[in-house]
Amino acid sequence: MTLPMPPETAVIDYKAEFTPEEFAKISRGLKPEQMEDKWLIEMEGDTLSFYRSWTGHCIFRVEFAGDGGRYGVKNALANRNAEQYNSPGDDYDAELLGFLIEVLLLGRDGKFPVPGKKFSGGLFQQAVAGTGCPEKPLRKKPWWKFGRY
Repeated sequence: MTLPMPPETAVIDYKAEFTPEEFAKISRGLKPEQMEDKWLIEMEGDTLSFYRSWTGHCIFRVEFAGDGGRYGVKNALANRNAEQYNSPGDDYDAELLGFLIEVLLLGRDGKFPVPGKKFSGGLFQQAVAGTGCPEKPLRKKPWWKFGRY
């Protein structure tokens, strides 16, 4: 059972482009096969939705636009309903979304983004992604910078 994205959302700064082969892999999504699988990922039309496998809450939605040669992210939303998802912030969500696409859907090696020292050590990663990848600290933006740097 999946639930729709709640009205409380944030547009996150996730930008990426994919080849037709990569987009085909992404479009297949991911179905959880065991209790340790944390995500159900489904493509409907040009929209990829990321649901928590146990609760069915929609956490991310990504809209794609393509011309047949390249497929780019048109829009990315993150759930901001505090009862469904306790986000560390927009920057973290953009990094996590990129990790989930690269590792879970494209099967690449990746480094799991960790929002702070208190979350390192693997338990947070296991709870969020169900993976055992190397970790990387979230790169904090200086308060005086706007956009990505």
